[in-house]
Amino acid sequence: MKKVLVLLSIFLIIGFFYFWENKDKEEKEKVSIVPDIHKGIAGLNQLKEIRDENSVSGPLFYTTDGEPIKVSKVVEAFDYDLNYFKSANLSCGQIYNPVYFENLISKFEGSNKIVYNFIYNGEELSSYKAILMPNKMKYTDLEDFQRDFGFCDNDSDIYPKTFNDSWLLLVSSCKNSDCERVKNVIEPNLYFNY
Repeated sequence: MKKVLVLLSIFLIIGFFYFWENKDKEEKEKVSIVPDIHKGIAGLNQLKEIRDENSVSGPLFYTTDGEPIKVSKVVEAFDYDLNYFKSANLSCGQIYNPVYFENLISKFEGSNKIVYNFIYNGEELSSYKAILMPNKMKYTDLEDFQRDFGFCDNDSDIYPKTFNDSWLLLVSSCKNSDCERVKNVIEPNLYFNY
């Protein structure tokens, strides 16, 4: 009987160490899918590059395609007012209807916009912006969205690009080649995540 208890104790001890070792292996395998931060700055830089190069969280997907483009994201209040819409409307040669735009502004009241700023290699002149807002007007036609937000104005800094049921996307126009470089990388890769 003593021999059975000794053998049973040995098996329990061996089993405990076996499961302990396998638990550590599973945790190491989970960690191994991300860059090794134990490599110091190189590991941290690799994590930062992965975070900055792609955006798969949030409503807007973009990628920098490995270019040295810094991305900042700021949430701001919806700040388009009657003067903005009047100017955009008149520059498009359309009849300005203040009642319509008062209604539009009231639908966006309390809403935020997300401003993404893409800068090439830290050069402020290369700034390219994408602005995301909720589709409170429930646009179903791109021309309506463009007409309301002044697409025909060639001097406009920001113009409507696309939309879906949930979001409106406006992008900045470029006035120099540095901005065009950023735009050529970012704009073809802008998609809605939802």
